[in-house]
Amino acid sequence: MRDTDERAREQGESLGIFGTGAAGDSLEDGNLVALSPSNRARASLTLSAGVASVARMLERNQSPEAVCTHALQALRRAFDFQRVLLCETRVATRAYRVVYLAGKALHTPQQQLSFTAAGGNDLFTAALIKNVDVYIRESGDERMQKALPVWYRTICPDARSFLMLPLTASGATVGFLYGDYAQSNARRLTIDEVELLKTLKTQVGIALRQLSLLTQ
Repeated sequence: MRDTDERAREQGESLGIFGTGAAGDSLEDGNLVALSPSNRARASLTLSAGVASVARMLERNQSPEAVCTHALQALRRAFDFQRVLLCETRVATRAYRVVYLAGKALHTPQQQLSFTAAGGNDLFTAALIKNVDVYIRESGDERMQKALPVWYRTICPDARSFLMLPLTASGATVGFLYGDYAQSNARRLTIDEVELLKTLKTQVGIALRQLSLLTQ
């Protein structure tokens, strides 16, 4: 696993997603954090309410489907994403399955929401292997386009900026949360937003793991 992690780190650094403030950032990157303008207060409040609501649903043992759906709706409302999705992932076999989608439809037939990606080095694979949260503020430049996998450019051709949060449960990567915009986005995430997103991804990771066990 150490060799795999090192390859992921090298790939991430070459793509500019780990520890940079250019086209993309890791949520651990200190350069990502900035004070929120007054008109962004609603994002933290909406996300905080969503996290609290999801926590209550988990405590009451509500269905993982309901938990995941509610979490995606909260994420979309908080940041006004054009679309958000929850994707179940098997990193070893590079298999992907879109479990939930809210907002704008993907550019693919409904029956093709499960697929296996071809091998190769790309931003999504590196982020999933390393379990690194990624926020890309401009995906249209040439270097970033080369870093994005073909399957992603096919189903989200209109995305110009996006957030991608790998999900783990019991020490294993089980999927990722994703939200995008149709335009580049210069705003940075606040400290509160970063912490709330980390909590939300933990909650959804638990629910997605439960859902996977139920469907096996």
